[in-house]
Amino acid sequence: MRREELGQEAWRTYGVDAAALLALHAPARDLAAAGERVGELDAKLAAIGAVNLVADEEYRELDERLTFLRTQYDDLMASIKDLEKALRGMTRTAAGPVRPGVRGDQPPLR
Repeated sequence: MRREELGQEAWRTYGVDAAALLALHAPARDLAAAGERVGELDAKLAAIGAVNLVADEEYRELDERLTFLRTQYDDLMASIKDLEKALRGMTRTAAGPVRPGVRGDQPPLR
């Protein structure tokens, strides 16, 4: 019964039928080598460390912060461009011809 259940589970999970699994089965396989491999994999899992369960929430918070800061940066760059444009306009106005004095009897400045 247990073998049939495992075969069905293998089919559902991996799409492999029981006959294919039996063909791959090697009863003479070295169990000590398999145990060593399991130990290596356990050590690798332990080296990875604990799973950070709040990583998804932290990522969302950081992504929101990044979006906010990018918006602030874009606004700041647009303001700088506007100020530079206004400054160029003021510079052109100041570099234009000098108007005559307030009173009509004064000659224009040269």
